[in-house]
Amino acid sequence: MNGTGRLVTSLAALAVLVALGIFVLRPTSNVGPPQPSPSPTPTVFTSPAATPSDAACRLLTSDEVRNVDGNPGLGALPGASGTDANATCIYTTGGGDVAVRTDLTNPGGGAAFAAARAKPGAQPETDLGVQAVYDPAVGTMYVLKGDAMAAITPGFLADTAELKLSLAQALARLLIPRL
Repeated sequence: MNGTGRLVTSLAALAVLVALGIFVLRPTSNVGPPQPSPSPTPTVFTSPAATPSDAACRLLTSDEVRNVDGNPGLGALPGASGTDANATCIYTTGGGDVAVRTDLTNPGGGAAFAAARAKPGAQPETDLGVQAVYDPAVGTMYVLKGDAMAAITPGFLADTAELKLSLAQALARLLIPRL
């Protein structure tokens, strides 16, 4: 066999090995229509031990948010994020709309509260039993207890300034004992 014949034979053998490797190593395919993947189970934070990122979700329960916003059919699923000193919880509806956002600053809440209170237009709230101010420009209630500050921002359901304030006050009353 000459050099050209050996080269062709070697290339053919290599092609057979590659094809065999692809056939053996290829992922298996399912026969039939694709099956839906299972839906994730929503996490509800109810245990007394909080990790730094879910501490803001421990201030309000899903049921409390659901009941205060007046639309229990929409649900309220918490999603936590943040760090030791600054944690956030966003309660969303089944459709993904934000129902309520809570932010927790602890430690350092005193300084954060002083900054919120100094904002132009911030209105003191005197009937909550702790220091509190409401900022109508952003629709957020800030409450201070010790060195912990919670910011409560009602979401899409609060379509008027009066409703936003009313929801923020109701939610503040629920979370202050846990702050």
